[in-house]
Amino acid sequence: MLFLAAIIAVAIIYTFPKKHTFTVKGIIYQLGEENRNFEKSTSIHVDGKMKRNLLGVRTFTGFINIEGLDIPVPEKYRKLSLKFGKYGHAHILYTYFENGMPKHYAGEIYINQDFSHSTFAA
Repeated sequence: MLFLAAIIAVAIIYTFPKKHTFTVKGIIYQLGEENRNFEKSTSIHVDGKMKRNLLGVRTFTGFINIEGLDIPVPEKYRKLSLKFGKYGHAHILYTYFENGMPKHYAGEIYINQDFSHSTFAA
C-alpha cells in the first residue's frame, strides 16, 4: 500500500501544473540574405501554466506576448493552449470571428524545458 501511495504521489507531483510568469529580453529578426541586417530588441512576456501528462507531453495554457510583433488577433482571443512535441515544438493557432467571418493566425514556437530558450516563427 505504501508503494502504491508513493507512486500516486509522484504522479500527482509530476503532472501538477506549474505557473510561469516572466518577461525576458529577445530579438526580432527576419530570415533571408536581404534581411541580414534586420534585428530589433524586444521583450517577451509569458503568463500561464505548463503541465505534463504521465507520458511527458507538455501543454501550456496562457498568454505569450512579444513586443513589436504585430499579431492581428484581438486581445480577448489571444489565450493559447499549446501541446509541445518531443523536441519542444508546438503549433500556434489563434482562431476568432470578425464581422461574422472566421479568422485565424498561425505560427510555430519552440521552447526548451525550462523556458530559457525559445523561438517564435510567424
